[in-house]
Amino acid sequence: MAGAELVFEPRRVEFPGDQERRLRINKVSAGQEHTFFLDTKHWQVFACGESRQGQLGIGRRHEVIVTPLRIDALNNERIVEVSAG
Repeated sequence: MAGAELVFEPRRVEFPGDQERRLRINKVSAGQEHTFFLDTKHWQVFACGESRQGQLGIGRRHEVIVTPLRIDALNNERIVEVSAG
């Protein structure tokens, strides 16, 4: 993926607004080129990675998302599981 680096060891992931909201990321699912994160404190889903086909669900295509972004379309849902497949 252009603009992103490959990482082969655990690394802390920064989320926009994490300091104010105190997210609780309990579940993570990684696919080949994208990752989903579930915040079970606020029932929000975040995504990052390749968005060429809109697979992140964030409304942006044809780019690589390096910093996880919230999937706003799921804001009124109580999501309990994520899968990037």
